[in-house]
Amino acid sequence: MVSVVFIAHIITKANEFTAASYSLLPDAHRIVSVAVSVINKNDLDFTTCRIYTKKLIEYYPSLKNDKNAIARLDEATDSLM
Repeated sequence: MVSVVFIAHIITKANEFTAASYSLLPDAHRIVSVAVSVINKNDLDFTTCRIYTKKLIEYYPSLKNDKNAIARLDEATDSLM
């Protein structure tokens, strides 16, 4: 019975995470996606990872021709804090 409750708890948390990801703005979602991709699964403690705006713009081609990309990404980082 304990394992069923534990599994239900995991599913609930997964559903909450999924619902939270849908409430992010597209630019914030891009930042979170890149941040998650730089996490090494073998890391045992917290490390600082820097994500530069220039690299985000290079990584997402739709941002290359957007004159407001830097300002929007700046707003997105503020909204994630």
